[in-house]
Amino acid sequence: MLYRPEIDGLRALAIISVILYHAGFAIFNGGFVGVDVFFVISGYLITTILIQEFKEKQFSIVSFYERRARRILPALLIVLLINYLVACFLFLPGNLKIVGQYSVSAILSATNILLYLKGNDYFGLESGSNPLFHTWSLGVEEQYYLIIPILMTIFWSSKKYLQFTLFNCAAFISFAFIVYNSDDESFNFYMIVSRAWELAAGSIVAVVMVYKTLLTGNAFYASLGVFLIITSILFLKNTSDALHLQLIAPVIGSSLVIIFANKNNFIGRVLRIRLIVFIGLISYSLYLWHVPLLVYYRYVIGKDDPTLIPYFFILFIVSIASYRLVEQPFRNRELVSV
Repeated sequence: MLYRPEIDGLRALAIISVILYHAGFAIFNGGFVGVDVFFVISGYLITTILIQEFKEKQFSIVSFYERRARRILPALLIVLLINYLVACFLFLPGNLKIVGQYSVSAILSATNILLYLKGNDYFGLESGSNPLFHTWSLGVEEQYYLIIPILMTIFWSSKKYLQFTLFNCAAFISFAFIVYNSDDESFNFYMIVSRAWELAAGSIVAVVMVYKTLLTGNAFYASLGVFLIITSILFLKNTSDALHLQLIAPVIGSSLVIIFANKNNFIGRVLRIRLIVFIGLISYSLYLWHVPLLVYYRYVIGKDDPTLIPYFFILFIVSIASYRLVEQPFRNRELVSV
């Protein structure tokens, strides 16, 4: 698919908001919505690739999951291994057991399920001793990746309105479930059935973009999208009841940016700035490393460092190394074959 630097720019906005939220910066009180931005981007990218492969009759379920494994597993396994070795030196047996449990759940893409079963509220977990709680979002994404190719294989049609209908139905059913299940906020936060509407929003955008149903490059809608995301980051409350209608804003905002931002308008040009794009390129490694390093940094140094400058320096160095030495080589079939 055609590479769009502004999508990596949007990733950069998402990952920076998540990192600063977990680091405890009060102004980024709603920074957790960066994960919702990631969900929309993931839905968009995966569905775009799938639609193109189905159109060209080149789709292979084995090839699809091989690409997913190359993209997700190598960096994740390195993080889990190093994380567990560090925990062996620093943590008491009780906390080490928790790290072991969540290492297994991360490999199985089931951390979201484990957190729900243990009754853990996401908000405030960064202050504890679980350096892997953030892998819950990887579980949600991987579960979506498991479902969508199968649904598209069963219901695939070359008619765009039927594709549009498929993803709209998925989004509607998921959001309707949240409303129906409003008493169980923890389930709504962690589980794929109540998160699918966000990824499906990205899938709907993919259908729009592939068939150019809407004109792209509209500066007003691109700016509106960024406005919705940034206001959500700054003003949403970090409580479990922030799900429902409040999350519509960053999801719609992300969708508008993906559709309308490009090199011909201001938002697209800002998102294409090299440094911003680079942060987006290393965003997966940043996401994997930011919580373990924060937990261990606070465990060793204490929670009294208001600047966290050494933490941010280490985080970016480690993430760049992870991207260069692990992510890129394993995504290249010519360098690493299976």
